[in-house]
Amino acid sequence: MPKVTHNGLTKRCECKQTQWTKCAHPWIVRFHTDGREHFVSLHKYVGWPKGSVMPKTQALKLVDKVRTELRDGQIRKRSAATATTVGAVIEAYRERFVRVPTRRQHARVSMEGHLDMVARLSVPDARGRQVPFVDLRMRDVTPATIEALRHARRLELAAADAAYTEVVRLTGAGKDVPTDLRRRSRLRTRGKGGEVGLNRLLARLRHLFSWAIARYQEIEHHPFRKGGIAVVKLAKETARSRRLRAGEEDGLMMHAGPHLKSVILAGLQTGARIGELLSLQWHQVERDAQDRPVRLRLTADKTKTSRTRILPVPRMLAAILDMRQTAPDGRRHGDHAYVFGNEVGEQVERVQTAWETCCRAAGIAGLHFHDLRREFGSRLLDAGVPLTTIQTYLGHTSVTTTAKYLEADQLLVATAVDAIERGWSDDRIRTLFGLSPETPEATGVGGGRKLLN
Repeated sequence: MPKVTHNGLTKRCECKQTQWTKCAHPWIVRFHTDGREHFVSLHKYVGWPKGSVMPKTQALKLVDKVRTELRDGQIRKRSAATATTVGAVIEAYRERFVRVPTRRQHARVSMEGHLDMVARLSVPDARGRQVPFVDLRMRDVTPATIEALRHARRLELAAADAAYTEVVRLTGAGKDVPTDLRRRSRLRTRGKGGEVGLNRLLARLRHLFSWAIARYQEIEHHPFRKGGIAVVKLAKETARSRRLRAGEEDGLMMHAGPHLKSVILAGLQTGARIGELLSLQWHQVERDAQDRPVRLRLTADKTKTSRTRILPVPRMLAAILDMRQTAPDGRRHGDHAYVFGNEVGEQVERVQTAWETCCRAAGIAGLHFHDLRREFGSRLLDAGVPLTTIQTYLGHTSVTTTAKYLEADQLLVATAVDAIERGWSDDRIRTLFGLSPETPEATGVGGGRKLLN
């Protein structure tokens, strides 16, 4: 309960009461009438912008006027935030943030998917009844509500996975499972039980509240934070470190179809993301004077970081590009045809099914296509390429991201240890401990223990 100064004037902030005359938080008129308690923000009442400091003398002059209008019913007893539902804010968010012309297509699809997911989930209200989350008022969403939403999504994932498992049991083959059910069953293909996807969902919802508070003066409540401290914690994520193991590259090449094989080789030789490869068009392939492919220009509208990236074309990839340049009728594909499209140059949007089939046939478990990107970067690091250069290749915004992505810290430490060990030859160690080359104790675990003792 906020502390009250004289005449019902107060503030709702963490500042000390002695600092209220200087802090920018709004003055609040607290008033009882007709058995009800009212709170009126003087900043909103007079239309002052957020962050401005209202002198206490001016606030005191407004108290009586506010009380009079409250008694006469001229001021609504609650702010507009009490009537603003989550669903209404989501629709405004879609139109004003998600569907803007500058938003890239794959980002828009991801955001829309998260908002649709929120729209179909239900949570308990104050009376314990299950109600659609979008029907709640913004001010009624609490940290407990967010946790209930997370639990509802977990139940949905579990139900989808159970349905998938049952269909596979009855049909005997996952390929006969409806596409929508396969996509919703994240527990089937993800070892983390869908928690990473839940983090992305909650991060989008957190941004929705931050966006609403910044744009709607009447919305001030943020269920994810209290006093600047996060009260809703996301699940801890562990970075993937999967690389190709011995024989897996050959297994992929053996069982992949012609199209997937080309995409896999392009991923291993450029480190490009799957979306960047599948959206690559022939006008992005730069050639030299001899008409040989030499560079791939990944334009900002097709990269994750919205930055143009130029990648050199290795010889094997150049041969693949020359092979794919020709259409079935013998003519070259046009500039706007897709490099890794179908036979007539139309875009192939997904290779997930082909990838899973290939891995299953090759006996490879737990490998994602995106792991080929890590394999590319790790091979560069193993070859001694500086992290800053690898960062440029991969298109990361910071070298810190690259280091974490490749677990470079561990690799660099191991390299440093190898360099130190190279300076300590066996002869040097024998000389240090006064041992001759013929002394058995000079080598082996037993000799080491004897020296230490």
